[in-house]
Amino acid sequence: DIVQISSGEDYSLVLTKDGKLYGWGDNEYGQLGIGNTDTQYNPVKIGGMDIIQISAGRYHSLALTKDGKLYSWGYN
Repeated sequence: DIVQISSGEDYSLVLTKDGKLYGWGDNEYGQLGIGNTDTQYNPVKIGGMDIIQISAGRYHSLALTKDGKLYSWGYN
């Protein structure tokens, strides 16, 4: 049950109805937020936050959680 999709430069993020975030694609700048810079060819779960909204930039990602916290990662 996907509720939001956002694409950056050569990578994508999807947010599911239950607040889980998945990403895949280029990860050269850590824009997938998985603790490494390995390219991911299949969707991988990102973090354990209860996310309600996402946005993918060129080389960075943003996530807003249910409790109003904003997280960002990738190329600063």
